[in-house]
Amino acid sequence: MRAGTDPACRTLHPIEPDVQYHRGYGVIERDYIMRMIDQLSKVLARILFLKTSHEFPKAAHELATASRNLLGLDRELILLMSDTQLIELLKAEDAIAGPKCYVLGMLLKEEAALASAGDVKDREEGLLIKSLSLLTEAYSRSGGLVVPSHGLAIDAVCAALHGVPLPLQVNERLFTYYEATGRYDRAEDVLFDMIDQDTRHIHTGLQFYERLGKKDDAELIRGNLPRDEVNEALRELANRARQPG
Repeated sequence: MRAGTDPACRTLHPIEPDVQYHRGYGVIERDYIMRMIDQLSKVLARILFLKTSHEFPKAAHELATASRNLLGLDRELILLMSDTQLIELLKAEDAIAGPKCYVLGMLLKEEAALASAGDVKDREEGLLIKSLSLLTEAYSRSGGLVVPSHGLAIDAVCAALHGVPLPLQVNERLFTYYEATGRYDRAEDVLFDMIDQDTRHIHTGLQFYERLGKKDDAELIRGNLPRDEVNEALRELANRARQPG
């Protein structure tokens, strides 16, 4: 499903700079993050208006300006660099790396929408993958959602990438995100993709199901992975782990 056709990708979710999401930061960092998120929200609103008006060159210019103002990065550099390179670049500002990864992930999501409008499918998918990588990295680095709508953005990008093979490192981040947010069935789906890519993740799976086995039945049901399925999958992976090669 492509970003240009998925309703979730066309909808602008409000971005509320909620202080409760930034309690792990000092006062100066928290104020900076809240201003940055507020500016991002205004940028996304302007881009939505420009896309709706089919003023795509102006939307691209808005993205270039936002990249410089919010992140100090040139738009062309962002488009050329890999997600891993971008994350390494943002890690230099360790105290606010998570929120900056979120901002960049959102800007890349909009870049994908512009590529979709131009019917550049290969470029669109690559931008969506980079967006997903940055958004899930933002979750890990921030220890949770950066803003209330952060999870909605991840879901929208995942929907747009439905059926598209993801790089192992992106699957690893997505797996961690799904488990942390209690969506165990989705974590399981990603886990088996990871195992197909690298059989060493059988061990990751064994640890995952062992962690789930310690949870109560109600939580497993909320995560759409009841205990009998957890036990069955654990046995299956244990058998695979014992097989040579």
